Amino acid sequence: MKRFFKRGLDRYKKYLLENRYEKVTYQLYTTAIEEAINYIKIEDRFVDLTLYKNFLFSKKLAPKTILEKILAIKNFVKFLNKEYQLHLRVVGAEKIKVKKKKKEFKYATIEEIKTALKVATPLERVLIILTFGTGAKAKEIASLKMDKIDIKNKTIEFNSGKKIELHPTIVKELENYIDETSPSYFLFETAEKEHIPQEQLYYHIHKSFKRVELEITYSMLKNSFAIYLLKNSGKVDIVGKLLGYEFADKLNKDKKTLEFALKKIEETQLYLGQPATFYGAEFNGLFSAQVVPNDEVASSLKGKKIFAFADKILEDAKSKPKMKINYEVFGKEFMDKQYKLLENSEKWHKIYDITTIGHEFGHILWCDEETETIMNKTANFKNIEEFKATTGGLASFFLDNSNEKELLEL
Repeated sequence: MKRFFKRGLDRYKKYLLENRYEKVTYQLYTTAIEEAINYIKIEDRFVDLTLYKNFLFSKKLAPKTILEKILAIKNFVKFLNKEYQLHLRVVGAEKIKVKKKKKEFKYATIEEIKTALKVATPLERVLIILTFGTGAKAKEIASLKMDKIDIKNKTIEFNSGKKIELHPTIVKELENYIDETSPSYFLFETAEKEHIPQEQLYYHIHKSFKRVELEITYSMLKNSFAIYLLKNSGKVDIVGKLLGYEFADKLNKDKKTLEFALKKIEETQLYLGQPATFYGAEFNGLFSAQVVPNDEVASSLKGKKIFAFADKILEDAKSKPKMKINYEVFGKEFMDKQYKLLENSEKWHKIYDITTIGHEFGHILWCDEETETIMNKTANFKNIEEFKATTGGLASFFLDNSNEKELLEL
């Protein structure tokens, strides 16, 4: 059987080359298969990788590397099954877990940027300021054309079609750099008049900060743009668009879902009122708001109705005694703010609109006629629905054009 595997490997190598697999992938796959052939056991159409897996662990390889090698063998077996119409099944490769590292959102501070600019070269200086000032992607800046830079109107347009209005500081830096270097076609170009590769942009950014003993990457500098705007009351959607995340465009790709959600929102009726009588009257702490009816048959005919009891919730909160345990758990500063908020009825109702009524409207978003039915086959709909509803309310708030700065300060 090992001879068969070796013959199959020759065919597999040709397959990888014909399908233009990357050199790194080709080398990983072929090396892993050649290595594994000496450890694989095949019985009754079962390809047992237990010995090979133990061999890899004995070499103290990283779990990720082991997983990549095992995956290479599995793909090879799939190829053999298809090529020779076999029914081989891989076993003995279970329970290989790779811990995913949480990506930490890092960014450069204003002070760090200023420090790097003091000793930066003209090229590094304009790269830092352009990246921090626009939040553009590396490939956008690296391929920026001269005819897309409008100094007079203080704008630049990237190849992606994204047009940005420039801060006067950026305009001044661009003018100085263009006067010194006289680029012809691209702002940053090689001797052959081609634009510099984005890897070179990464290198210059990193080198400029390294010179002042700071480990700052291009991504961190780009993130600084978003942090700076948000800290200065920049809108989430505006910041997202400038960074290249077109929320509306992505949503429009599924027009059916979008149109369905908008139609349902238009049909929804909101009633603010007081409860007259209800079952389990002693459990009055449970009242907040509810979408009725909570099914797709009646809703499709008559639309949803949201009943909210904002005044009752506010009065109940005011009438509750101040509990020592709340101060111990949440802290005095937080609780004092909460009680102060109860005295500001207008502001409290605005927050109720976001967190409660916004939540109920959020149930309507990102769903079409069949979403609940399909997801309930695996009982996953309710698992995520409440989180989705709250997210919908918050997204509506942050993407709204009204001034939310006062509310955010809470």
